[in-house]
Amino acid sequence: MNLRNFHSKIGDDYAWELETFYNYRSFKDGIDFFIFDISFDKYICDHNPKFNFTLKIINFIIFDFTIYNIWHTDNPNSPYYGMDEDEDEDLTFDSDFDADGPNYERDS
Repeated sequence: MNLRNFHSKIGDDYAWELETFYNYRSFKDGIDFFIFDISFDKYICDHNPKFNFTLKIINFIIFDFTIYNIWHTDNPNSPYYGMDEDEDEDLTFDSDFDADGPNYERDS
């Protein structure tokens, strides 16, 4: 454990993390003046469901607190185990669909 990252488990399935004051973005790339975010994410993916509470001021994270599911979706202990396996197989496309983007020569 270091001075800006604290973490621990909550029971068998969840954990929490607290990250404190640190620079997360270079000023030459831009400036985030003020970001305050509270979110609850139930999207089917690794480490969800998760709750996040964050405050960022002038490219510094003041605090970032997260409670999250420790499992990946391919682990039987995950609440979303097996729910994301067949998502890609259900997709159907038109015969003129081009996965690489628009084909302007064909369309004109």
